[in-house]
Amino acid sequence: MLTKKDVTLAGVPIPLIIKAFSDTTAVKYFILGDKRAFHDRLEQMGLKEEIKAFYRPEIHNEIKLDQYIHQIFYNDTGYVGDAYYVNSQGILTLKNPAAAQAYDPNFDEWYPLALQAGVVIGSKNKNGIQYVISPTGTEAPYNEVAATFPPDELRNLIQAKQQK
Repeated sequence: MLTKKDVTLAGVPIPLIIKAFSDTTAVKYFILGDKRAFHDRLEQMGLKEEIKAFYRPEIHNEIKLDQYIHQIFYNDTGYVGDAYYVNSQGILTLKNPAAAQAYDPNFDEWYPLALQAGVVIGSKNKNGIQYVISPTGTEAPYNEVAATFPPDELRNLIQAKQQK
């Protein structure tokens, strides 16, 4: 697990850079300059979620966190995520700012509990809809999963895991 003691290079923890460049497929895409394939490969490897986990204690809003992580990817590789455009100052900006306003602030409480309970392993925002990723890799809208696993149920799951 990464900690704040880990050194970063251009915003990316060094252990993750080593992990990325130990993968021959990721290296191939990087050398070829295929920004999308490189980004997608890092996401397949779980590195995007690991970077998010590294910054989540500082950036609690998942939309802002996603934007911050995409800014790091843009700065390092030139990749621009589908939900963003680059403004004249080189800053990634949401194409659909209404998506940020539609953000459910309850997600900020729910998501860390769901991670700890093992219900989800990641999240992403697609066209203003917050999705979560199950341990099997299935993506589902956050509100549907949260209806099945409300915070009290997640706390019970966490408590049961800790008693084992």
